[in-house]
Amino acid sequence: MSGVFPNAPFSTTGLKSEHRTLVSVSQSGRRQARKVSGQRWRFTARMAPMTRQEFAPILAFLISQEGAFGTFQITPPELAIPRGVATGAPVVSGAGQTGKTIVTSGWTPNVGVLKAGDVLRFAGHNKVYMATADTGSNGAGTATLQIEPGLIAPVANLEALTVVNVPFTMALENDIVQYRARNPQLFTFELDLIEVI
Repeated sequence: MSGVFPNAPFSTTGLKSEHRTLVSVSQSGRRQARKVSGQRWRFTARMAPMTRQEFAPILAFLISQEGAFGTFQITPPELAIPRGVATGAPVVSGAGQTGKTIVTSGWTPNVGVLKAGDVLRFAGHNKVYMATADTGSNGAGTATLQIEPGLIAPVANLEALTVVNVPFTMALENDIVQYRARNPQLFTFELDLIEVI
């Protein structure tokens, strides 16, 4: 991995979820669909206009990635703060869990810990997952999370969860880094990024 994306004035990002599916339709109209691989995130990061002084460190960081070769961490600003309460010190509760339902503990008791659409990451995974249902903790601080996609690998007992400022491990989608200068001192710029697992 080649670092953390520098702080930048994002104007918008567009998160995309990619599930690869092979679909065929017969002459009669019958449709068959089959999953051919897992899920990954993509997004486009557009930056607000920047001065050369603001833009130069970002450009240097991107050039150091050597096109799509390097990977880095970036937190989409619109997903940084969960909609749920998300307090406590959440961990996985029970070894060897797989699938889309994960038992966790360590949350603040009796609160709505995550809401559908909040993102999370397990300490032993580069993959970012999304909560697909609102989830509350019980009086003991335990909560059962519904996530998408299903775990790509089992989680360990007491493996920590990150639910605030969740870093996505990304790479440039192609080898080209390009900017526009509206005038000699104002730069605009956007990136297409893809999750690396």
